[in-house]
Amino acid sequence: TNIVKSNIKKTQNDLKKGVAFIDADESIISSIYFINNYQDKNSYNEVLLDEEKKRIAQQLLSRVKLSFNDIITLYDKNDELISYVIKTEQGYQQNFISYLEGKMIHYSKYENEDEYKIINYYISILLIKQK
Repeated sequence: TNIVKSNIKKTQNDLKKGVAFIDADESIISSIYFINNYQDKNSYNEVLLDEEKKRIAQQLLSRVKLSFNDIITLYDKNDELISYVIKTEQGYQQNFISYLEGKMIHYSKYENEDEYKIINYYISILLIKQK
């Protein structure tokens, strides 16, 4: 019993370390600050914001691989989804949310793909029910 408890505690600590980088990584902190302060759904600057979200998705990809998790998500100050990475049968899928004329657009790509493509947000959101 003690061995099992010890293994569970070690795994919990490893998981916490895997996502704790957000509090200490200045690059991702500045990206989140930028999005929190300059994202306007009705006047969305996709050139700047989408590139920043792609960078975040890439950082999340590297972190989810190190953290023993199958998914990692990032939300803005309004609890709206910015980006997430999820492990599927096909591999790691990088995702971010963009806006066009106030409407949400969900971009996605697998780590071995070069370009993001638009996918149906409502299907994918079922995969990330918890924050």
